Amino acid sequence: METKTWWIPQNDTSIITQAVVLVGCGIVAIRLWEDKPLNTFDKLVITTAIFGFLIMFNFGALLIEDEL
Repeated sequence: METKTWWIPQNDTSIITQAVVLVGCGIVAIRLWEDKPLNTFDKLVITTAIFGFLIMFNFGALLIEDEL
């Protein structure tokens, strides 16, 4: 018997999570482009965006084992 492991992405990402990720990426891009230091609000949004990014892309994926 072989055991195959599949990663199934979760597609139940909320609109709020997607919006926070986009805003966070936008802030990072603008700050890097203008070469300005980050303030506390920017750091908070970026941290939230990182967690949202992890939730969005497969780090909460389901591990399903399929026995053949």
